[in-house]
Amino acid sequence: MKRRVYDFFGKEINLDKEKCCPVYYVQCDCGHLAIRKNNTDRQIFRCSLCKKEYRHRQKTRTVVPIFKEL
Repeated sequence: MKRRVYDFFGKEINLDKEKCCPVYYVQCDCGHLAIRKNNTDRQIFRCSLCKKEYRHRQKTRTVVPIFKEL
């Protein structure tokens, strides 16, 4: 499965046409745009907010919702 990549403004990048984009972003599993790392397609991406929340959950062993319901 190939993930879609985006530029900073959220516009989708076609990697077949544009080979030299300096920074790629992908949609995080939570829906945010996250920086693409190590040039891999299969890696699970998390934005910094999700990483912080994930580490907090690991330390406290509690389940806290990331986003509040509106």
